Amino acid sequence: MYNNKYKMEMEVINTWDDNNNEASKRPKSVTLQVKLDGKVVREAKVSKKDEWRHVFELPKYDELGNEIEYTVDIKETEKYYKKRIEEATIINTYI
Repeated sequence: MYNNKYKMEMEVINTWDDNNNEASKRPKSVTLQVKLDGKVVREAKVSKKDEWRHVFELPKYDELGNEIEYTVDIKETEKYYKKRIEEATIINTYI
């Protein structure tokens, strides 16, 4: 992630803890989300060809000049996975 004065890039990474898809339950794609105050501000669909990651370009400051703190999420989590979020990384564990 790098920042400049007015914009920032935030890389969101989706990972799989499923023994290399041993059970063949991993979806073909997922939608990564960036949220502000619980509301989705950006989305990107990613898949294996994207290495399950996306770089979002976002405003760094709000209209009052305060630095914005974003959160990340995944739109859909397959019923076979439990998600855990650590900063900008989403970990999907096979259950």
